[in-house]
Amino acid sequence: MNNLIEVSICIPTYNQTKYLRKTLDSIACQTYRNFELIISDDSSNNDVETLVKEFQENSCIEIKYVRNTSSLGSPNNWNYVISLAQGKWIKIMHHDDWFCENDALEKMMKLTKIHTNALIFAGIKGEFIREKRNYVNLPSQSKVTELQNDPFSLVWANIIGPPSTILFPKINVEFDKALIWLVDIEFYLQLMLKYNLKLVYIEEVLFENSPDDHNITNDCFQNKELEIKEFNYIFNKFFPSSNFIKRLTFVKKLKRHISNYAKVNFIELIRANY
Repeated sequence: MNNLIEVSICIPTYNQTKYLRKTLDSIACQTYRNFELIISDDSSNNDVETLVKEFQENSCIEIKYVRNTSSLGSPNNWNYVISLAQGKWIKIMHHDDWFCENDALEKMMKLTKIHTNALIFAGIKGEFIREKRNYVNLPSQSKVTELQNDPFSLVWANIIGPPSTILFPKINVEFDKALIWLVDIEFYLQLMLKYNLKLVYIEEVLFENSPDDHNITNDCFQNKELEIKEFNYIFNKFFPSSNFIKRLTFVKKLKRHISNYAKVNFIELIRANY
């Protein structure tokens, strides 16, 4: 039967049920049904487990629930839940992201019949409650084409969005545990540069989230030292034998990028990059 599962919906969780309930409800409403649902729970309390039991009692959807004996942390918990998947495709959903259209999964899965080796993604919207403003990440087709032609440009502008926006084949790929802030970008670069997945875009908002509850995002946002470290790490990982000109071009772009919100000493960047 495992060979018949088309897609695995993988949810890594940690001490949060407010939005997880929305996530599960949105999955239950999906018109596409050939999926398995897996939850890897990293929580220090029983809230998620209680919610999962309650959900299963009132739903026909079976959940493969795993409570980690000790906290794995992210992104290890993300990698673990993906490792449990039996589907041909992976649809990761974070515990504070949810489908905002009932046919969202169906729209994505239809494209897998046309593109068998693809990184498929769609738009996402959300509300910054503290800042009292909404946001929509819905890039133009021209921006997506630019990214397809130059995948590394993703480090300067993440037009794909959070991992919940993507669908990708079940392959031997992991989120890099050495990263905190740019972990999703590095993962997308692996899919595009290492595995040569074609970028396929649905120009429609199919997901919603609550950015205010992304603790990692809040802790890392505009952290100059962390960004410099992680940008350099990614550059060296994907271009280990780059020449001086290519490296200098990267450093100049990095200075311009970070200078949007912080003063950056160019000599500091040169030293960090060499």
